Amino acid sequence: MARPAVHPWLRIALAMVGVAWGANQFPPLIPVYRARDHLTPASVTGMLAIYGLGLVPVLFLAGSFTHRYGPRRTVRLGALLSLTSTLVMCAGDIQAWTLYPGRFLAGVASAFAFTAGSLWIRQVSHGAAAGSGARRATVALSAGFGAGPLVAGAVAQWLPAPALLPYLLHAVLMLGVTGLMWGVSGPAPTASAAARTTHELIPAAARSRRFLLGVVPWAPWVFGAPTVGFTILPAVVANHISGIAAAFAGGVAGLVLMAGIAVQPLARRLGTTGALRIRVAGLLAAAAGLAGCALTASTGEVALVPAVAIVLGSGYGLLFVLGLLEVERLAEAHEASSLVACFYALTYLGIAIPFLLSLFAAGGRYTAPLLVAALLPLLAVPLAALGSRTPPQTQPPAVRLTDVPVDPSSYCPLDRS
Repeated sequence: MARPAVHPWLRIALAMVGVAWGANQFPPLIPVYRARDHLTPASVTGMLAIYGLGLVPVLFLAGSFTHRYGPRRTVRLGALLSLTSTLVMCAGDIQAWTLYPGRFLAGVASAFAFTAGSLWIRQVSHGAAAGSGARRATVALSAGFGAGPLVAGAVAQWLPAPALLPYLLHAVLMLGVTGLMWGVSGPAPTASAAARTTHELIPAAARSRRFLLGVVPWAPWVFGAPTVGFTILPAVVANHISGIAAAFAGGVAGLVLMAGIAVQPLARRLGTTGALRIRVAGLLAAAAGLAGCALTASTGEVALVPAVAIVLGSGYGLLFVLGLLEVERLAEAHEASSLVACFYALTYLGIAIPFLLSLFAAGGRYTAPLLVAALLPLLAVPLAALGSRTPPQTQPPAVRLTDVPVDPSSYCPLDRS
């Protein structure tokens, strides 16, 4: 009896799951490297920050690349780079310095695969219900982002070769999903369209009052909120989780992310009734989550971690959707990819927030710095309100940017040294 054919959209989605998995599998393994290789906090920060150095510049190029060569070739390139990245990071079992180029390649792979993959899934989802392609892409990336740290943390915690086996499992996964995706047909490249379009690095919409006041002041908290959850929450309870550090870090990362994904439908509904409402809700959630981190740091109560992680993840989800809604409202069709790249670049500034907090955490005491940090999202509210009073351009965009989820995997973990 013949096996049923795998639908093209599912093949593409599985490839995106694999790339997202690879992007987010490294952070729970940091306790392993810290204990084995005696890495300094600066080294660990560099290993994670270099992911953003690979991702952000390529985001500005991936749109043009997709227009010129088509989403099929772009996603193929992203999948091959993801496989290469995880193979390079396998060498970290011998030489820790190889984690730097491995993380850089993971960022490049993500930039090529995510946006082009979401576009490709929408293109092959013709005939399905409206919005099915976008939902399928969102589920694919969310599954990869969540499964990566959960599986890597559990494998590193309870199976042998903790600095090697998680990567080998991902390499096997990538070989399988890349093979499934490879034969899916794609639309013809639009080189002529790419040649006609000028992709400004800083488009006119990014210099508008609505973007400068209504987006820029709070954009770093899109990643800043989940980054604090990924990093400082495990650090402030480190004395109570020493036996399960890798698994705990993976679990917290997964919980923050899943909370951010779960709140996005609500965020879209709030966004239809007014951007200011979702803006305030997201910033309040970020502030409340940071205050919760301060309480956890003060008490050392592990039981507080799940609730704080959910609040921080909710702030991430609300602000992420708001940002894409604003980009969608502001962008002319020809500058949509450039404007979303600017927004992503701003959000990646948030990966530095835990590092900045650590500079003021004397002796690993994070309570006071976190309380100060909890006030900062609130300062963005009046500026955002001023920006929201400026009417956006009303021309409907060619592509709905709110259909493309973001990767929260790049963050800077901190350890209580």
